[in-house]
Amino acid sequence: MIEFNRKQRLELLLMVLLLLGICSFFNFVYRPYIYGHNIYDYHVADSYSNFFAVPSTQCLMLALIGKSNLKISWQLVCICFAFIIFEFTFGLVCDVYDMISTLISGICTYSIEFLLFCRKYRSCF
Repeated sequence: MIEFNRKQRLELLLMVLLLLGICSFFNFVYRPYIYGHNIYDYHVADSYSNFFAVPSTQCLMLALIGKSNLKISWQLVCICFAFIIFEFTFGLVCDVYDMISTLISGICTYSIEFLLFCRKYRSCF
């Protein structure tokens, strides 16, 4: 079981705000520039939101709840699965690149969390 104290929960909330800020930059600056100049960016302008959604959701869950009985890997699998199901059911267009971005983001998020929390919470991975 992994538990976060008040300071760690605040740091996770700040991480969520940072990720939302980066996502807002992409939304208001990067995407209009790419579309306005007809630049091919390997679908980054289309799928960045899914890439930032996985770590944002993970950090927000851990910050709000403060503890978790699930392993980090299972949490990320559930988050990625939920976003892929959302893409199939509620998305306006079923975009394969969004699903790939979600999976890549899950792998990156797991790798970063493993490096950050590996020593202290070895049993949670």
